[in-house]
Amino acid sequence: GAIWRLDSQSAITDWKRNAGAAYNVQRERISMRRSTPARVESNIVPLCLDLGKLKLFFLPDQVLYWQRGTFASIDYGDLRVASASTRFIEESVQTSDSQQVGNTWRYVRKDGGPDRRFNNNRQLPIMLYGVVHATSAAGLNLVFHTSRPDSATSFQTTFQAFQMNRVRHTLPEPASESAPNSSTRDDSAASTFPADIAQAMSVLGLRPGCTAE
Repeated sequence: GAIWRLDSQSAITDWKRNAGAAYNVQRERISMRRSTPARVESNIVPLCLDLGKLKLFFLPDQVLYWQRGTFASIDYGDLRVASASTRFIEESVQTSDSQQVGNTWRYVRKDGGPDRRFNNNRQLPIMLYGVVHATSAAGLNLVFHTSRPDSATSFQTTFQAFQMNRVRHTLPEPASESAPNSSTRDDSAASTFPADIAQAMSVLGLRPGCTAE
């Protein structure tokens, strides 16, 4: 139903006047849509995670990272995705598919009850959201909330399966361990190349099944 990007998070010292929250979170609602990157010709319309000043285009072979008119490339193998769940205090319920797991007060006592010193005190819903944390070695660090926790978990599981399947289909066939003069291959003795070796072979234009030499 909704995705939010977390822009910043700061510790709260006066928790009594902040519904008992430990952190003040700044976030903005974002969207996922299909869009072609500017100045890029393509025979498909890829998914785009629109973060306003930052856009991520999920192309078949890479993630195209756009920010302030500049493009960068992120390899799918370099992306790390983790998921979790979190309890978040809302001003009001934001989406119909979110689960409310409790209530708190705008001005709260240590025992969780309302602070009677404030006349305009009201209850606030506590919602259960999913969390997606995406990072890369190049410095990408994004945190999202999803209106349903299972959506975050499903995304992590599906994305990691996609990564493994992609590596499996790009690995070259292992070299034969038979004698140099033999034209047959012994598949039972095959060993899998590590991903970095497979990438290096691809850059050099070596064909699957070539010898180590």
